[in-house]
This record gives sequence, structure tokens and C-alpha cells, in this order.
Amino acid sequence: MGEQALRCAATGCNRRARTAGLCAMHYWRAGEGLAEAGEIPPTLDVAHLEASTLCSVEGCGRVRDTGGLCAMHYTRKLRGLENWDDPDAWRTRNPAKRRCSIEGCDRPCDVKNLCKLHYNRKRRGDKDWDSPELRKPGRKPSISATCSVSACDRPPYGHGLCSTHLVCRRAGNPNWSDPIPRPRPAAQEKTPKPGPVSPEIAAELHADYLIARRVNGATPEDSADRDIGRRFNTRIAELAAAGYTHSQIAQAAGASIHMVRRRIARIRVESGLLQPSDCSVNGCNRDAYARGLCRLHYGRQLKGDENWAEPNPRPRGKHARTVELCPNGHPRTPNNLSVNANGVKRCKACKRDAQQRSAPNQRLEITPDMHGTATGWRYGCRCDDCRQQHSRDSQERRWMAVYGPGGRMGPKVRERILGSLEQTGNVKATADEVGVTHQAIYRACSAVPGFGTLVRKLIKPRVSRPE
Repeated sequence: MGEQALRCAATGCNRRARTAGLCAMHYWRAGEGLAEAGEIPPTLDVAHLEASTLCSVEGCGRVRDTGGLCAMHYTRKLRGLENWDDPDAWRTRNPAKRRCSIEGCDRPCDVKNLCKLHYNRKRRGDKDWDSPELRKPGRKPSISATCSVSACDRPPYGHGLCSTHLVCRRAGNPNWSDPIPRPRPAAQEKTPKPGPVSPEIAAELHADYLIARRVNGATPEDSADRDIGRRFNTRIAELAAAGYTHSQIAQAAGASIHMVRRRIARIRVESGLLQPSDCSVNGCNRDAYARGLCRLHYGRQLKGDENWAEPNPRPRGKHARTVELCPNGHPRTPNNLSVNANGVKRCKACKRDAQQRSAPNQRLEITPDMHGTATGWRYGCRCDDCRQQHSRDSQERRWMAVYGPGGRMGPKVRERILGSLEQTGNVKATADEVGVTHQAIYRACSAVPGFGTLVRKLIKPRVSRPE
């Protein structure tokens, strides 16, 4: 009896009964309406089987999975969708084909029948999250879509101006606010570039440069070196005006290209061709730092100060000073100001004091005989000859600290290395025995004259192993 209860009720089927007295195959057939006559007992309710195997949503023919629902409707119910019981919801499951449920919003649906904009507003708890407007209520209107200059329809690039008006204003063009900026002049025919500087002019430039580079803030105004320095500056400015590049001039004079650029800019400032940039605020004579403003006004504008455009803000604390003085109290007069290659003004008195402070032990005036010696460097001279001699002295001190008497690779250590090499013939074994690294031995071979030759003679050649 028990054996018969475990078998399928269908005619001729000996499989184990799983559900409703049927095996898994006949139970599925009964649910799908595929059973043939005589295979299913007449007492079996086929309609009941279909209702128990299919999704409970009306019109959905999918197989039941969990909670009387198919996998799709069960997942949609868990997500809390409003129309989760729609049998045709799977046909529009692509969010790109559906629209936001907010009236008046035609954005594509993303989550919970809402677009990204309204979903994020609702998640944040905004008051008017269901408003179809793109921007939030009470938000400032967007920036104008055109340039702030009248009759200019170009798109804004920065500060409400198009790129053309912005560049013209930064360049100091007095007519930058015209509706149509003045067109560029017609392109002129390019003059052929001159060849390299002649050897005669290069020799004269080099001779003047050797003297001009020694001129600094401590050089007297009536000295002959200053006259030679001014002549050198004039000559390189004339070569630059003739079409020679800064690289060609620097190569002819034997100087660096940065020095040539600084000196040519100084000549242009003195002749009036290069004007230093000032703050664009009326009544402020500070140097421009960014966007045509000095550091003070630029910082106040960034902070959103309403009175950032005041020409002379009230002094504050220990930094209180008049704009006619430099930070160290020197007058900002034309004779006391110099301009570098970037057009930034610098105080000559501050530069002179810095050069004098660089030589705290200076007691005597630097004479021409001191140039190119360690004494000249110690007394504050920073010419190329004294700099090179100082570099050579520093290298010699570092060499003596390593390979001199008492150094970690001194004469006694090198003697021990040579004695060990006679026995081992291997550099690494010798390094382990002496207590140094094999890299230090190889460095000593190139740094100490004659030591590398002795090491190479004592190293035994490797014996190739037979195959």
C-alpha cells in the first residue's frame, strides 16, 4: 500500500509521486494542459493544477516562483512599484522608452517611474520635489548665454565676457569694450632670419659678458664695470631687434638664455616698450597678480566682499602700510623699481640688501684678483668663475670625506681590499670579508686614480663549466 502511494497516479507511469499524486513531468504537463486522454486520473482537477503552478497575477502565464508570483512580479512588488501587478509591464521595462511620472516632465524614467532629477529631489526630501521645473525654486538664474558687452553675441568664456573681449581687457587695450574688437593688422611678410652671429661680434660679446656678469648691487655706480654692463645690455637688445633669437645671442655670449631674456626685458622697460602691469582698480598702484587685480583685491573678490573694489582699503594690524612703500619700507619710486622678464616690479633697495646679507663675513671690498677663487665666493661674489671654483672645492671636500684618510674607503681600506683580492679573486667575496659593498668597490675604481687598474689585474677570470 505504501509502495503504491509513492508512485505517480498517471496510467503506465512508475515514477515517484511529487505533488498532487503526480510525478514532476505529469504535474507540469497537467499545469500546461498538455496531458493526453487516459494519462491523468479523471479525479484530478486540472484547473486547480494550473492555478497552483502559474503566477497569481491575472493575464500572466509565467510559472509561479515565490509567494504565488512569478519572479518578475515578485521582484517588482519588493521594489515597491505602483503598477507591479501589470501583466504587460515587461514589455516596457527599458527605462529609455518610459517617461517620468511627474506631469510636465518629459525626461526618461530611471528609478521608480521617476527621472534622475525628481528621484534625487525626493530622496533628499526637497519641499517642491515634484515640480517639473529643471532648476530648484528660489535658485539664482543661470549666467547669460552671450557676452556682457552690448551687441556682442559670442558665448561667454570668463567673467561674463567672450574670449576675445577677455583677452583684450587683460592685455590693457583701452578699446576692449567695443562691440566688435578691432581686427588684427594684416599679416606682413616675414623677413628671413639672419644666420649665426659672426665670430667677431661673438668675441666682443663674450668679453663684455665676462665683466658684466660681475656687476651686482654692491658695485659702485661710477665704476667702469657698470658702463660695460650697460653696453652689453644695449648690444644684445640690438641683436634681438635685428632678428637674432635669444638662443643664438646666448650661445654667442657664452651665457644662459634666461639671463639674456632678463637683460633684454630690462632694456625694453627702460625704453618704454614694456610697461609693467598694474592693478585694474582705479587708484591702486600695486602690481597685478591675477585677472588684472593685485593680490589684495583678487583675494577680497574671491571671498565675496562687497567693498572689494576700494582703492585704498583700511590698513589692518602689523601689515598696515601705505602703498607708496615696499614691504620693507623703501619708497616705490621709478628710480628704485626694476622690472623682470615677466613684467613684475621689484624693489632695487631690497635686492641690494639681500645681496649684502648673502655675505655676512664680508669685511673687504671684492677686487678683480679675488674672482675665480674660494675667497671671492666667501666674500659674497656670485659670478660664474667664483661659482665654478666653489663647486670644485665642494667636490674635493666630498671626495676627501670618502676616499681620504679616515674615510670609509680610505687608503687603509683599499689596501685591505687589494690584499683580499689576491687570495679570493672575487669582488663580492672580498666585499663581504672587508665589510663594504661591491658597489662601493666599483665606485672607488672610477674615483681613485690607479685603483681600478690594480683591481682588474687581481680579479680572476671565470672558468666556464663543461656542458
